[in-house]
Amino acid sequence: MVRRVELLFFLLFLLLLGIATNTQFQTRQEDSQTPQVKKKVEIAQGDLREINATGLLNEYRSSEAFLLGKVWYFRSFSLKNPQIRLLRSDRAKREESRIFMEGNVTLKRQDGSLFRADSVTYRDREKILQSQGPFYGRKGESYVRGEDLYYDLLHKVTRARKVFAHYRLGEKFKEKNAPQMNPPKSRELEGTSL
Repeated sequence: MVRRVELLFFLLFLLLLGIATNTQFQTRQEDSQTPQVKKKVEIAQGDLREINATGLLNEYRSSEAFLLGKVWYFRSFSLKNPQIRLLRSDRAKREESRIFMEGNVTLKRQDGSLFRADSVTYRDREKILQSQGPFYGRKGESYVRGEDLYYDLLHKVTRARKVFAHYRLGEKFKEKNAPQMNPPKSRELEGTSL
């Protein structure tokens, strides 16, 4: 019985030591004129991985994070999961299963596609990304611009408003589907009149 209690205290000590070395909890002295905000938790250089029985769900990273009530606020935020190679922004706010991102929001997909916007909402459970305002996307030499992008990552459905796209067809598509057009030879043109 005594050994179990000693083992329990030893494991608790290791847990606290791990938290103390990997996480910095900070308190700040504010001016008396500034309203005091009570933060529940403040983390510098934080990494968080959500894992369930099927494996890694999401991996979050930020340079600074703090919890106010039930809302997390992040600076230099990034997110990775099986559908997203990287989703990053300057600032982010997480409420329930929604993440609101602002400032240089960039989405890099596994296939090399890149999307950018100033303001994006990401619904974590449904894996749906929506930009508010203009967005820009690029893959290779093809690109697209528009407003209010809706992108369902699971079902691969996208839609947007005011879209302009420049799409470069691949060489394989050109060879298979392009009609064969042979220009007339110079002798064939000699007898024709316009």
